[in-house]
Amino acid sequence: MLSKQEIEEIRNKIVQEVNPQKIYIFGSYAREDAAEESDIDLLVIMDSTLNPHQRNLKIKKLFPRRRFSLDAFVYTPEEALKYKEIPGTILHNAVSQGKLIYG
Repeated sequence: MLSKQEIEEIRNKIVQEVNPQKIYIFGSYAREDAAEESDIDLLVIMDSTLNPHQRNLKIKKLFPRRRFSLDAFVYTPEEALKYKEIPGTILHNAVSQGKLIYG
């Protein structure tokens, strides 16, 4: 399980490297019931011309030697506006149930 300091370091690295508008943490870390084997779920909203898969990989590649499992979901601001109100989408769940950790 990651400490709050480690999560802050992850956030800071993403902010430094890709200058996102917002970062949300969601899932077990947002609920504060993460177990040792829990992954960290992040929603990153940033400007990008890359396709969704390439955006997600860009975030994961910031942590090549990580000792944690990372699920990164990266949306452009336009996509965020379009999908955040649609129940059942990752974006809606992250925004409504997660915690804003940057932006």
